[in-house]
Amino acid sequence: DYEKAISDYDKVIELVPELVLSFVARGNVQRQLGNYLEALKDYQTALDLKPDCEKSWYVDVKFKIATVHHAALDYPKALAKYIEISEKLDRENLACDINIGLIKYEQEKKTTAINYWKPALDKSPDNLETQLAIAIAEYTCNGQNQEQISIAKVQEIFKKDPNWSHLEYLQQNLWGSQLLADAEKLFKSIVI
Repeated sequence: DYEKAISDYDKVIELVPELVLSFVARGNVQRQLGNYLEALKDYQTALDLKPDCEKSWYVDVKFKIATVHHAALDYPKALAKYIEISEKLDRENLACDINIGLIKYEQEKKTTAINYWKPALDKSPDNLETQLAIAIAEYTCNGQNQEQISIAKVQEIFKKDPNWSHLEYLQQNLWGSQLLADAEKLFKSIVI
């Protein structure tokens, strides 16, 4: 129960206001509920309370802030945060590259999206989300020959993990309306 969790975190924060992890945890719950402003406040409070934290923790909270902006469809702020993480804090952060690609796709910059996803796939060849995103983008960008190749790739992905065949699952992973619509078109042409 998310509301009870928020109430519990409120009590912990009232008793121990310097407990940084309580703000992060409450921010996570707020994000799940779609209370994006509250989530951003909690994450920022956590960073303010612990400015000298270890880099991995700092990057994790910054990434959470970026995903809140992304989920709220505030693409300029989300992009700025993802780029800050990938260029200044953690050049190996695949999730940032994948999510930048997701936003670029929504901005109708499919080639740019693919250009973010392919290096991410080179770094992590088994990443099914990246494989699927590229297959869908190539399906929509290229001719008849590519369509069959994309369909075969997607069928293989679905065999490895059927979750990727569900649009709701893709949406939970921050896929936007354009990529979801293109995914749905491709999925309809697949016989499972």
